Amino acid sequence: LLATRGRPLSTSRLEHSSFAMLSGCDRVAVHAIRLMLHLGAKKVDAQEKDRLPASIAHRVADYRQGEIEPIDQGHILSWLHQFDSGDRCMILRETERLLGKTYIAREHAKVFITKLATNEKLTGDAPQAFWESAGLLRLQESSQSQNDMLALLGEVLEEKFGFGATREESVKQIYVYLDDVSCSGNQIKNDLLLWAEEQDV
Repeated sequence: LLATRGRPLSTSRLEHSSFAMLSGCDRVAVHAIRLMLHLGAKKVDAQEKDRLPASIAHRVADYRQGEIEPIDQGHILSWLHQFDSGDRCMILRETERLLGKTYIAREHAKVFITKLATNEKLTGDAPQAFWESAGLLRLQESSQSQNDMLALLGEVLEEKFGFGATREESVKQIYVYLDDVSCSGNQIKNDLLLWAEEQDV
């Protein structure tokens, strides 16, 4: 999932780009992929060499939209040239495969948030009243993902009820902690424990 706030992909900072999914340990990763795919690898013809960059660019067309220049085929080919020529087709194929399984387009995320905003298990039978009274916690200092998710929620609430997602205090002691993904759960636990201590909850 390209939800992390990496820096813009550029030819001057290829090795630092978060879009370069194999950066940091790229050589180790390339050799690992090569070993895994060696026996079943298929040859990549010229047509697929053209298709793969176009497919990847289309997949991530909305990545950080409005913040950075769109990632086009030129960006992808520039990123690709940091790798050995013999590995490039394999990397393109694997990148396309991984993005197909893990990248969530903005429109799909918004559909999910829309369903969340009107989910009776969360809001009861009066979703507008719920969101009007709920406090939306903004507790993350080192990550932008929470602000991004709340901005998306704000769009949905504005469209449905005519108000955004700016209220941080709750009038009914109902608070919502929203983020894009939870792995170990430590981020949520630590954020809420600190918040509860500060608020003397």
